[in-house]
Amino acid sequence: MMDIKWRDKPDKHNYPAAVSYLSLIFSDKAAGRIVKELHRTKVVGFKAKDIFRASGLSLLGVSNSHVVENNRKIEAGEKLSPILLVRDSKIG
Repeated sequence: MMDIKWRDKPDKHNYPAAVSYLSLIFSDKAAGRIVKELHRTKVVGFKAKDIFRASGLSLLGVSNSHVVENNRKIEAGEKLSPILLVRDSKIG
């Protein structure tokens, strides 16, 4: 099994992408506030299987272009950007 290396912080381009996505769920103002909090939040680790279970999403196939690119990075020993997760405070 290969060891995955992680960056200390998410890539800068992940934050505008988060605003774009969160604006579909929340108001633009709320999405902006959430992403400001994400900038200040400490990175913590979770197992991928637990993240997928909690999100209710299915796993991406091994032929997915993002999976292929991340596998290439892992094999090359490159660090991956942590993902940004938001927990809805209304749920828990």
